[in-house]
Amino acid sequence: MGFGGAPARVHSGFWEAYLRYVRAPLFRLLEGDPPSVAKLCVGGHSMGASAAQLCAVDLATQPGGRDVYLHALASTRVGDPAFARLVRETPGLRAFDVKNTEDPVPPDFSSPDLGAMLFYETSGEAISITAPAPTLELCHLTPSYHAGLAARAARLGGGGGKN
Repeated sequence: MGFGGAPARVHSGFWEAYLRYVRAPLFRLLEGDPPSVAKLCVGGHSMGASAAQLCAVDLATQPGGRDVYLHALASTRVGDPAFARLVRETPGLRAFDVKNTEDPVPPDFSSPDLGAMLFYETSGEAISITAPAPTLELCHLTPSYHAGLAARAARLGGGGGKN
């Protein structure tokens, strides 16, 4: 896979889903943007966060690329070390990878059962939150992530209210 000519390997299922469901409609939508729209925020949760990672890198590596901010909640690792490096080093791309320490869904890549996925890396600046919920399943849902991020912002002096 090449993003702006940079070699990187990504999970074929996530790439195919991004191409099939996201890329063409998004690029058609962006064709109508006035030149003053230079910044984009891309986000997603769980599988949507995996697609959002691919989308953010794709947008940021286009000729005349825009500034892109990525907010990935509960994402799996999508690509190899070259992809993770591309996320870190692409000018204009700022990526945040948010994980809830209580969330059982994003896989633990230390498991030998995951085989080839072991070389994949987390992309973006890691943000760890702790947002417990009454059940493990609820720890994976976006309200838990929003509550964890709000609590983190309040602790860091950034408020936590809705803007």
